[in-house]
Amino acid sequence: MSDLLDLSLTRLSRWRRIQRGGDAVLKAAVVSLGVAATAVIVVRLGLPSLGWLGWPLTVAGLLTPLLMLPRALRHRDQAPDLAGLLDLQLNTHGVAMALAAMPSNQRDEGWMARLRRPLDDWQPPAFAWVKVKLPLVALGMLLCAVMIPQAQMRSVTPSTTAGFFAQTGDRLADLTDANLLPPEQADRLQKRFEELKANAERAGMDQATWEGLARLKEDLTSAAQLSGRRLAEALAEAEHAVKPPETKETPEAASQAAVAMAQHLAELAAQAPGLVPKLPVGADADALKAALQQAAAQGKLSAEQLAALEKLGLQPSAGQTAALNEQQARALASRLVDELAKRAAMLGTEEDFSQLLAEARGRPGRGRPSRGPGHTDHPQELDVERFPVGGVVGLSPGARLNADGSVTLAEQVREPEVDAATAEAGRRAAAQSFDPTAADARRATTAPRHRAAVQQYFGSEK
Repeated sequence: MSDLLDLSLTRLSRWRRIQRGGDAVLKAAVVSLGVAATAVIVVRLGLPSLGWLGWPLTVAGLLTPLLMLPRALRHRDQAPDLAGLLDLQLNTHGVAMALAAMPSNQRDEGWMARLRRPLDDWQPPAFAWVKVKLPLVALGMLLCAVMIPQAQMRSVTPSTTAGFFAQTGDRLADLTDANLLPPEQADRLQKRFEELKANAERAGMDQATWEGLARLKEDLTSAAQLSGRRLAEALAEAEHAVKPPETKETPEAASQAAVAMAQHLAELAAQAPGLVPKLPVGADADALKAALQQAAAQGKLSAEQLAALEKLGLQPSAGQTAALNEQQARALASRLVDELAKRAAMLGTEEDFSQLLAEARGRPGRGRPSRGPGHTDHPQELDVERFPVGGVVGLSPGARLNADGSVTLAEQVREPEVDAATAEAGRRAAAQSFDPTAADARRATTAPRHRAAVQQYFGSEK
């Protein structure tokens, strides 16, 4: 059964737990509210797109310190510590501590009677919130941060030169994403594009920038046409290998047809890796690897082509392999025709690729025995643009034809460049007044044979 001493110890223990919990919450609040205030200020001033985070950060900063409260309340003081603290507050010189160490039913009544008056008059001390100033400062900072107006997203004014580079940039991005250019060439073109764009934003579209942009467009067009030509050549070679031979072929002829297809695929891999078909594991994939290995063994693949095939996982393995027979070569060619035809749509318009494919199909002999002399059909009439007889080509706007036959493209009016020191010397000379008789202080020397003539000349003036 509890007595007055036990009740006082319980009150003291409760007071200690509340004091400890408050200290922990206030200590955590300094850090939590400070961090929340800083985060809200950053969002308010510098992150308009994340303005919705302002209130969640504020609530998190207010509630986070409460997480420290359960841990602080779970901690309890030991009974001897509480008894000693109560004894000090009662000023009983160890009597309360000694009686608290004994069970309540074994305590001496006389000594308990002496403690009754001090216990009746005792009250737990007031809570000492000595760390409340810093949390209040942090709370004030958080409230000020919340009241800061949210910055709005600035409307980005498009650059006046951005439109000139939009089409070229999109074309370069399409070719790069589709892997229709060699990686090294794609990097060079991208670097040139960035340099031209930066120069235009810095100094405007001058003549050098226009010329550089035009050359970049021409290089992109040439690279795309070259990729299409490599694809057309590979497709034409595969179509030719699928056709039944006019005469009975030897095994060596079928093997050479497969090698020719492998060679064209290697050229396609070096120019446009994205157009090389990836055959699934099977007979066709094995046949393609065998053809590539045979072409490499015959020295028909360059180091650049081997490097491109390695990046695609088609590098020929070392060692000898059996040559493909007619059935294997024709099956591989049929599969390549289907796969290469699907990739023609990646190049652009069908008309352009159809023209390239027609040119590839009309190329003279492909190294096959039954191909014939290899003559090509030449058009009888050529559409050649001719200038009319006696015609005059007009000048560009702003140009002027001079009398001497030259052409003035543009004129520029500029002030003369005058040296400041020279101009100052001229002004000083103009301000001086000289005696006419002192114009020349030099004394002329006359030869003896000329003295008579000189005297006669000056004497005649008198």
